Amino acid sequence: MASIRSRSGPGWRSLPLAMIAAVGLWGCGGPSRPLGDPGGIPVSVIIRLHPGYLAGMSVSTPSQELLFAEPFHHHGPSSRYRYYGRSYHAHSAFRSDPFWYDYGFTSVVLIGGDGPASASLFRSQIGSGENHREVLMTPGREVTFTVQVRGEREGWETIGHMTAADGPGQRVEITLAAEGPKMSVILPSQSTTTDRVHSGSTEDPAEDPAADAWR
Repeated sequence: MASIRSRSGPGWRSLPLAMIAAVGLWGCGGPSRPLGDPGGIPVSVIIRLHPGYLAGMSVSTPSQELLFAEPFHHHGPSSRYRYYGRSYHAHSAFRSDPFWYDYGFTSVVLIGGDGPASASLFRSQIGSGENHREVLMTPGREVTFTVQVRGEREGWETIGHMTAADGPGQRVEITLAAEGPKMSVILPSQSTTTDRVHSGSTEDPAEDPAADAWR
């Protein structure tokens, strides 16, 4: 269950932000389609996304932007300047902001399928903090989880692999932090978090200094 690190894959192509926004709005307004195999057994997937995780992705559109800073205008590389009385603590890396040019708008998607970068089972966009998904899986199915990042930060990374259990109660926990991804698979028969099948380090993620950016 070793993870594969490939955050800046050569297969990426830049997409206009307008196209990304259009895709995001296309599915709004109706009930969401169930994720996974029709008739499969529900598996709980929990994804914890920390802002520092994006730092390992390549910058797709490096540029020098205008920052409206107090008390002067600043021309130069992106930086955490104050603007109009607002500090960086109030800014989210996943929101488009006309007066902010640090990470810019970035879309993070978790996919699962038959191999790395495969979305044959499901595809789901995730946001900052803790995300909960329920994915239907056929018992015995081998699933590979991959994260894809698009926007001003781009890349992809295979997180880990699992085999779907033959009964309900299975849970997958994924943490995406600055030091890299970690994934744990909790089997239905396990009632505590001490007995886990890990696909990465068992250490808890270190405190992320960039977490204040979303508080």
